[in-house]
Amino acid sequence: MRPLRHPLAQSILSWLLTGYFQLVTVTMRWRYENVGELKARLINTEGTIACLWHSRLGIGIVGRGVLEKKSRQVLISLSPDGEFIAKAVDRLGIPSIRGSADKKGKNVSKGGAAALRESLVYLKRKGMILITPDGPRGPAEVMRDGPVILSEVAQVPVIFAAFAAKPTLNLKSWDRTRIPLPFSQGCLVVARADAPPRGSSPEEREAILAEWQKRMSAAQARADELLGLKPL
Repeated sequence: MRPLRHPLAQSILSWLLTGYFQLVTVTMRWRYENVGELKARLINTEGTIACLWHSRLGIGIVGRGVLEKKSRQVLISLSPDGEFIAKAVDRLGIPSIRGSADKKGKNVSKGGAAALRESLVYLKRKGMILITPDGPRGPAEVMRDGPVILSEVAQVPVIFAAFAAKPTLNLKSWDRTRIPLPFSQGCLVVARADAPPRGSSPEEREAILAEWQKRMSAAQARADELLGLKPL
């Protein structure tokens, strides 16, 4: 077992990460665009899916205050690396649903089917599910079909939340994860899509996925642009 995957090390890391995110949360300055779409969902009594890229999860956690008192959970993989992240976000008031899918978006034994069922129940209870549609293995910023399928089955809309921050610590991970630094500036740009009609054909889902990819990529490009950031 790798030292950082030992349960004790995971607990220590989660506590350190929690404290760090709390520090950044109280020192970060924010800029918003099109957040009316998100605000409308927060006061609505329906369930909602919110998507953000895997590399921006840390920024999104720091910006969780924008969700106000909306009941929410985040979908995190069952991998050992996801364990301390799940513990940290739970301490920050965002419980997790554990599960993942393979690179083709198919449910596998790593909790995918169970996570889907739990997500559907939570959406029916009017909660918000936070999803990183390119996680947990990528390719980075390439959306898989999980949100499309979940939105169609649950018949709930999707919010595309594009987070950016400056300055950040950029990790050498597959997605080049951005960790916002204390006293940094954050930006959130929001776009929205309605649920696909029930019984959509594979071809229709593929077209919807391409459109959602375009909307999320455009929102992310806009968030980066507002902070004067260049793509990594």
